[in-house]
Amino acid sequence: MLWERKVLGYFVWYPEADSPWITSTIGDDTEQQEAQMYECYPGSDFVGSINDDDGIKEFKSTVYKKDAEGGWELFAQEGYENPKIHSLPSVNADYAAWSFKVPSQNGIYRAELSVTDMFNKTETINKYFKTADVSAPKITITGPTGDSA
Repeated sequence: MLWERKVLGYFVWYPEADSPWITSTIGDDTEQQEAQMYECYPGSDFVGSINDDDGIKEFKSTVYKKDAEGGWELFAQEGYENPKIHSLPSVNADYAAWSFKVPSQNGIYRAELSVTDMFNKTETINKYFKTADVSAPKITITGPTGDSA
């Protein structure tokens, strides 16, 4: 009887690779100078998706506004849910699309996005953006005055 040893493959276990992930093409991954920052229309939808092979337990978005001193404060406006716990399409879904409304106030913002899988493994990313100034321009006519045409 002839016996031959063969390697049929390898099994690699890397538990850090099994984390949930968040996808969004909106916003910058790092804070930019205001002139180069990703710009969003006020009140538009900030959208993306979340994935995990084990099942998603929770997805939360929290929006912070940059204050005058350069720090971040939790954005608060009447009727604006922040932080927002997003509803999922089913219990332990492996994929879900998500969205939240871009604040209507002009400013620079940071969206902290956090997804947790059913084994409590969490992934958090930040997205930076500014709102477009869509207010009407203020025009003042200073002349001509009196009888001049």
